[in-house]
Amino acid sequence: MRQWLLYLLLMCVTTAITVVAYRHAHAEWVVFRQAESLFSKQNYEQAIPLYQQAIRDGLVNRDAFRHLAECHEQNGTLDDAIALYESFAKTDVNDFWLQLELGGLYARHQRFESAVKTYRYALTLEPQNRTARIFLARSLTAVRMFDEAADEYKILLGETHDSK
Repeated sequence: MRQWLLYLLLMCVTTAITVVAYRHAHAEWVVFRQAESLFSKQNYEQAIPLYQQAIRDGLVNRDAFRHLAECHEQNGTLDDAIALYESFAKTDVNDFWLQLELGGLYARHQRFESAVKTYRYALTLEPQNRTARIFLARSLTAVRMFDEAADEYKILLGETHDSK
């Protein structure tokens, strides 16, 4: 019985030390998880400083950047969201999905000229991607570039080939 209690006490002490050590060694991940919890509850304003702190503390995580940008977008600080996506896109210019997300952010906020430019770049990375081509065609329509939009729809329908 005494050995069992000693073993239980040793396990509790070991667990406590591990938790404290993890929080100290990986503080940015602890803060990131707190931000993710707030994000999942749609507490965007409260999540922003936690994401920023985690990133400042050295966290390199795609979801942290994406969710921070979404928090800014939901909070109405669109310029901060766009600046964050643009800076993140510069870290990996060949990331198709990141370009697609940035184009979507532009389009959702009626910055269609920027959306067109971003979708065109995304299509240089994945020329056969139908989603990017549809979004490009919609953005071209929004800026009244109807002939170019029609050309993109023709490519989608297989009536012409992409010569770009």
